[in-house]
Amino acid sequence: MTHAEKLNQVLFILLDTHRKRLANQAIDERLTFSFICTKVAEVTEDWEIQFLKQRLISDGYVEVDKSLKIIEPPEITQSGIKFIQQGGYVVVEQSNEIDKKIKAASLQKFQYDKWAFAIAILSLIIAILSFFKLQI
Repeated sequence: MTHAEKLNQVLFILLDTHRKRLANQAIDERLTFSFICTKVAEVTEDWEIQFLKQRLISDGYVEVDKSLKIIEPPEITQSGIKFIQQGGYVVVEQSNEIDKKIKAASLQKFQYDKWAFAIAILSLIIAILSFFKLQI
């Protein structure tokens, strides 16, 4: 599972807990960020949990307290809700891959255009020279 997929899984769980909060349903206090990462996103190492946590904090998709730590149990922000409803990190990753392919194709096309431009200039020079040669 890629980091984008793991981040999406975490956001989907947070979206579900947000729905439960709105419906005034009880949320188990044991539902911590580490627990979500371990059980849902299949993360086993602490550094990866910290990486996912920092990514969500820096992107502004989880609620943080004044010391910039995630509130436990974690809560998703409105921007996080909107982001995951639009496809989340996987869609962003796919969009970046498409952009890379377009840029690569554009650069390759530019190489052909450069040769075509050089040939056009050469043809123009030959035409001008032959025009002047005919004048003499």
